[in-house]
Amino acid sequence: MRKFTFAHLEIRKLSFSDLLWLFVFICVVVALFAFEAKGVHKNAFIVLFGGQMGIAYLVLTTQFGLRFRSAHFSLFWFILSLLFLRVGIPISFLSISLFVLYHLLRFIFFLKYGREFIPFNLGRGFQFYRQVDNIERQGGTNHDKDFMKLLAIVGFAILIACL
Repeated sequence: MRKFTFAHLEIRKLSFSDLLWLFVFICVVVALFAFEAKGVHKNAFIVLFGGQMGIAYLVLTTQFGLRFRSAHFSLFWFILSLLFLRVGIPISFLSISLFVLYHLLRFIFFLKYGREFIPFNLGRGFQFYRQVDNIERQGGTNHDKDFMKLLAIVGFAILIACL
């Protein structure tokens, strides 16, 4: 049985893969600040740019956003995204912007259809591949595909604006 809080976030233990992704995100943030502290701005920019591009790829083309249903994962992601904002260059706004976009779309989807948004995987040539969510015990529908298209289009527009 799932326990929900505000905005239909789940209260559950973080899985090993959740912890692994948060650890990778923490490593990128720590590397960024280490380069900044030593005054190596070129390496800091490379870490920031590469990290943000990886985040954009995960959120916009895979089912990675399903992890945002966890209240704990969302809280840690939000805090780490705020740390990225301290850099103050436009690309640093990407992780927080995509996080907010994903939550906004899943909230609208829940209000409209009364269930959780199940993202598709986006492949080459803008092909969508249906996935089955183990928690919801169902696959994505055409409604989910439409919202995934909206997520991809708006997300890529945000990406271009942040560059």
